[in-house]
Amino acid sequence: PEELERFLKALLPTLDGFDRILSMARGYSGGEEIDNWLKAVESLYFRLIRLLENFGLYQLKSVGKKVDLNLHEVVEYRASADHPHDTVISELQKGYVLRGKLLRDAKVVVAYNERR
Repeated sequence: PEELERFLKALLPTLDGFDRILSMARGYSGGEEIDNWLKAVESLYFRLIRLLENFGLYQLKSVGKKVDLNLHEVVEYRASADHPHDTVISELQKGYVLRGKLLRDAKVVVAYNERR
C-alpha cells in the first residue's frame, strides 16, 4: 500500500497536465479533425481515471460544495453575489483521496459575500 501511495502521488502532476490540456482544448473550436482528436484523448483520460478508481484513487468533487479545510486549501476568497458564502467556486488543482485517506488537498477559490 505504501508503494502504491508513492506511485499515485508521483502520478498526480501528470493527471494535472491532462486536466489542463483538456480544459484548454475544450475551449478551442478547431473543426472536425480536432474535435475527433479531443474525443480520443478524453477517452484515454477517462479510461485512466477509471483504472485509478479501481485501485481506490478518487478525485475530490469540490465545486459547488461548502469549503472544508480538512480537504481544501483556500488559495483565494472571491467576492460573489452569485454563490453562497463559503462555497467553492473553482478548483485550481484537484484534490485526491486514496481508499478514504486524503492524498492531496484541492486548491480552491471560495465565494465570499456580505449576505451570508
